Amino acid sequence: MSQNEEWRILAKEAEQERDPQKLMEIVEALTRALDEHEKHRTKAQRGAAYGMPKRNLKIIKLTPIALGICESCNMQFESLEALEDDAEIEMKTAFDAHTCLRRD
Repeated sequence: MSQNEEWRILAKEAEQERDPQKLMEIVEALTRALDEHEKHRTKAQRGAAYGMPKRNLKIIKLTPIALGICESCNMQFESLEALEDDAEIEMKTAFDAHTCLRRD
């Protein structure tokens, strides 16, 4: 049984259980299953669950100074790396580490 199936089955059991002691046991098992499920979700999946906007790095140019922009918050990323592949990696690393600021 996959982790996704396990917590769904436990949630259905909890919904139908009438015995308070048994319900507490199911809720505890459900909590553990959901915690385990959350560990295996990707960063993007977790962000989507909390209403975070989908982010995308738009590469504007790669030479001589590489420039990229977050399409969600317009934050700019640049690199002075001589090789285009290295410049792109540097910008993507910075992009992945940044937190989007809300646009008004």
